[in-house]
Amino acid sequence: MSVRDDERDQIINLESLILLEEAEHLGIPVPPLDDKDSWEGGRRPGTHRLGLHAQVLLRQAIRNEKKEKWGVVAFRLKELAVPLIGVLGALWGLHKFIHALPSK
Repeated sequence: MSVRDDERDQIINLESLILLEEAEHLGIPVPPLDDKDSWEGGRRPGTHRLGLHAQVLLRQAIRNEKKEKWGVVAFRLKELAVPLIGVLGALWGLHKFIHALPSK
C-alpha cells in the first residue's frame, strides 16, 4: 500500500461524502448501507464509500434536481418580470406624454 494509493483512497472517500451531503441537502434518497451494489469498502478497515455506478446515478439525480429547481425559479421570474416591465413601460410612456403636453 503506497502513500499515493492512500491519498487516492482518501480523495475518493471525500468525493463520496460530498455527494452524499449534497444529495441529503436536496432531499434525494441515498442508497442504504446494506445495498452491496451501491457501496464498496475503502482501503482502510471499516470505511465505506459509494461505488462508481452509484456515484454516477447520484450525480445524475443531483443534476436533475438542480435543473428542476432552477426551472421553477426561472418560470417564476418570468411570470414576475414580464408584467413588471410592461407596467414600467406604460408609466414611462405616460410620464413622457404628460411632459410633452403644452404648458399653460
